[in-house]
Amino acid sequence: MKKYKTIAIFFYIAAIAYYITGFITLTSHENNSMWVTWFCLGSSMIFLASVYLNKYKKGEKQDEDKQQEISQQQDLDS
Repeated sequence: MKKYKTIAIFFYIAAIAYYITGFITLTSHENNSMWVTWFCLGSSMIFLASVYLNKYKKGEKQDEDKQQEISQQQDLDS
Protein backbone atom coordinates (compact mmCIF):
# COMPACT_ATOMS: atom_id res chain seq x y z
CA MET A 1 0.00 0.00 0.00
CA LYS A 2 2.89 2.34 0.62
CA LYS A 3 3.86 1.94 -3.04
CA TYR A 4 0.79 3.88 -4.22
CA LYS A 5 1.56 6.84 -1.97
CA THR A 6 5.16 6.95 -3.20
CA ILE A 7 4.09 6.84 -6.85
CA ALA A 8 1.52 9.58 -6.23
CA ILE A 9 4.16 11.80 -4.62
CA PHE A 10 6.42 11.37 -7.65
CA PHE A 11 3.54 12.31 -9.94
CA TYR A 12 2.95 15.46 -7.87
CA ILE A 13 6.64 16.36 -8.08
CA ALA A 14 6.57 15.86 -11.85
CA ALA A 15 3.47 18.06 -12.08
CA ILE A 16 5.23 20.85 -10.19
CA ALA A 17 8.23 20.55 -12.52
CA TYR A 18 5.98 20.75 -15.59
CA TYR A 19 4.15 23.77 -14.19
CA ILE A 20 7.43 25.56 -13.45
CA THR A 21 8.67 24.81 -16.97
CA GLY A 22 5.40 26.06 -18.42
CA PHE A 23 5.56 29.24 -16.38
CA ILE A 24 9.16 29.90 -17.48
CA THR A 25 8.18 29.30 -21.11
CA LEU A 26 5.15 31.58 -20.73
CA THR A 27 7.15 34.45 -19.25
CA SER A 28 10.00 34.21 -21.74
CA HIS A 29 9.93 36.75 -24.53
CA GLU A 30 9.78 34.17 -27.28
CA ASN A 31 6.60 34.03 -29.27
CA ASN A 32 5.62 30.36 -28.96
CA SER A 33 2.80 28.39 -27.43
CA MET A 34 4.82 25.53 -25.94
CA TRP A 35 3.72 26.63 -22.46
CA VAL A 36 0.28 25.14 -23.12
CA THR A 37 1.84 21.72 -23.59
CA TRP A 38 3.75 21.99 -20.31
CA PHE A 39 0.63 23.02 -18.40
CA CYS A 40 -1.34 20.15 -19.95
CA LEU A 41 1.37 17.68 -18.96
CA GLY A 42 1.35 19.06 -15.42
CA SER A 43 -2.40 18.67 -15.22
CA SER A 44 -2.21 15.09 -16.46
CA MET A 45 0.36 14.29 -13.77
CA ILE A 46 -2.01 15.62 -11.10
CA PHE A 47 -4.77 13.48 -12.57
CA LEU A 48 -2.58 10.36 -12.47
CA ALA A 49 -1.59 11.07 -8.88
CA SER A 50 -5.23 11.30 -7.85
CA VAL A 51 -5.97 8.02 -9.64
CA TYR A 52 -3.20 6.27 -7.73
CA LEU A 53 -4.38 7.68 -4.40
CA ASN A 54 -7.94 6.63 -5.19
CA LYS A 55 -6.72 3.15 -6.04
CA TYR A 56 -4.89 3.06 -2.71
CA LYS A 57 -8.01 4.04 -0.77
CA LYS A 58 -10.18 1.51 -2.61
CA GLY A 59 -7.60 -1.21 -1.95
CA GLU A 60 -7.67 -0.46 1.78
CA LYS A 61 -11.47 -0.53 1.82
CA GLN A 62 -11.57 -3.88 0.04
CA ASP A 63 -9.03 -5.32 2.48
CA GLU A 64 -11.16 -4.19 5.43
CA ASP A 65 -14.28 -5.70 3.85
CA LYS A 66 -12.50 -9.02 3.32
CA GLN A 67 -11.32 -9.06 6.94
CA GLN A 68 -14.87 -8.43 8.15
CA GLU A 69 -16.21 -11.26 5.99
CA ILE A 70 -13.59 -13.65 7.32
CA SER A 71 -14.33 -12.73 10.94
CA GLN A 72 -18.07 -13.11 10.36
CA GLN A 73 -17.53 -16.49 8.75
CA GLN A 74 -15.41 -17.62 11.69
CA ASP A 75 -18.11 -16.46 14.14
CA LEU A 76 -20.73 -18.47 12.25
CA ASP A 77 -18.51 -21.56 12.24
CA SER A 78 -18.00 -21.50 16.02
